[in-house]
Amino acid sequence: MAVAAKGGQVEFRAEKKGIVHAGVGKVSFSDDALLDNIRAFMVAVGEAKPEGAKGKYVKACHLSSTMGHGIRLDPRQLDPSSPQFMRFT
Repeated sequence: MAVAAKGGQVEFRAEKKGIVHAGVGKVSFSDDALLDNIRAFMVAVGEAKPEGAKGKYVKACHLSSTMGHGIRLDPRQLDPSSPQFMRFT
């Protein structure tokens, strides 16, 4: 699966085992800008889901800087079909 990159959009592809890597911002971005980019990315991933795919589509999520340690995120908060989508406390 891939999404075209034009005008501020980011191309992403799933690896053989379904892992997706994508840049969603820079350290200099505001919190709101990063959240907007993460929201847009997760919606794009959800829209790219094959029609025949069953079960959980997003099983785990991690956020990191290029060379930093990853922080585990709750996939329910990043699944556009979940009532908890983008609700962080």
